[in-house]
Amino acid sequence: RIGESPVAPKFNIVCKPNNFSKAMKAITGQNELTNTQRLQLHFWEAFSSYMGNMNSVIRCQKPSAQNWMNHPLGIGGAKLTSIASNWNSETSSFGWEIRVELYLEGDQAKSWFLKLYEQKEAIERELGYALVWHNPENTKTSRIYIRKVAEVENESQWAEYFAWLHEHLEQFNRVFKPRLQEAAKR
Repeated sequence: RIGESPVAPKFNIVCKPNNFSKAMKAITGQNELTNTQRLQLHFWEAFSSYMGNMNSVIRCQKPSAQNWMNHPLGIGGAKLTSIASNWNSETSSFGWEIRVELYLEGDQAKSWFLKLYEQKEAIERELGYALVWHNPENTKTSRIYIRKVAEVENESQWAEYFAWLHEHLEQFNRVFKPRLQEAAKR
């Protein structure tokens, strides 16, 4: 009842569609996902839950049946990305790997990449490991990443992979975000 209005029923949601159903329809336009898409959706749902339990400063986008998950930095044209791909970026062949990337896109991507590349030694020293610096010509995108061979099909390994992704996302956020905020001011 609101004020003096007649009594009305109050409904509580008992069941609603889950992300899996929505993701299937959004990605394929149909009700079937491939085995790889199902695996990726399950992986990202579990990773998103893991990150929520870690109280991380890194926010996860809604899980989807794809090989990546974006993590906003709050800087237009720059984001962190987690990858669980069945394409090995080092050998250019089939084989699972996980990656953490700084993904730059748009008109400022190339200039930001070059500013970061000028600090390559300092960045890699601060992180404690070498990175892959990928700046393809004829695109408005650039990526800086670290990769790890993984057996994503083996769910018993996921806790290890989630910890690795979490650790490197936090490190990338700590090292790259202030540099990008400074670059964005100019």
